[in-house]
Amino acid sequence: DSNGDFSGSDYSYIGHDTSGQLLIHQDSPSGSDNMIFRTNATEAMRIDGSGHITKPLQPAFFARIQSGSAQEDVAVNSSITVQFNEEIFDNNADYNNSNYTFTAPVTGRYHFDCRLYLLNVPSNATYIYFQLETSNKTILMQINDVDSDQAYDFLQGSVLVDMDASDTAKVLFYQAAGSQTTHIHHVSTVFSGHLVA
Repeated sequence: DSNGDFSGSDYSYIGHDTSGQLLIHQDSPSGSDNMIFRTNATEAMRIDGSGHITKPLQPAFFARIQSGSAQEDVAVNSSITVQFNEEIFDNNADYNNSNYTFTAPVTGRYHFDCRLYLLNVPSNATYIYFQLETSNKTILMQINDVDSDQAYDFLQGSVLVDMDASDTAKVLFYQAAGSQTTHIHHVSTVFSGHLVA
C-alpha cells in the first residue's frame, strides 16, 4: 500500500507513503500497540503504544561498593583500583564485579559516571584524585588539594569516551604522600556507564 492508508484497527503494516518514506505501523484494538524487535529470538528493542523505547540488551551498568566492604587505609603513592563489587544492574553482562572492569562489547561512544565518598583523608597528603582508565586513554576526572584533615570528601565526574570492541574501563584512585588513613566508603560510591552511539 504505497498510499499508507491506516484506517481501521488491528493490523500491522510495512511499506512506504506517497513521499517514499518507510512506514512501519502496528495497531491493536486492545491498546497494547507494542512493536518488538528480536535478534536470535531475544527481545532487543520495544516501542510501546506511547512511543517509549526500551532496549534491554543495550550495554548499561550501575555498580557500587557493597555495604560493609569499604576499602580502608588505601595505599599511598599508588594507583588503586576502586572495588565496585556489587552490580545493581548490568543489561548486557559487560561489567565484571570481581575485577571491577567494564568491557565494551562493540565499538562506539560510551558515557561513564563515577562518585567516590572518602573518609579520613589526612592533611599531610599532597593531593588526591581519581581517573577513568580505558584501553585508549586515561582521563583525570577530579583532583583535590588537601589542606586539612577531611572527615569526609567527595570526588565525582563524568565523561564521554570512544572505545573499541573488547576495550576495558575501570576507576583508579590515587593519594600523593601523607598517612595511609583514607577509606573509600560504600555509601554513595558508584560507577555507571552506557553505550551512547
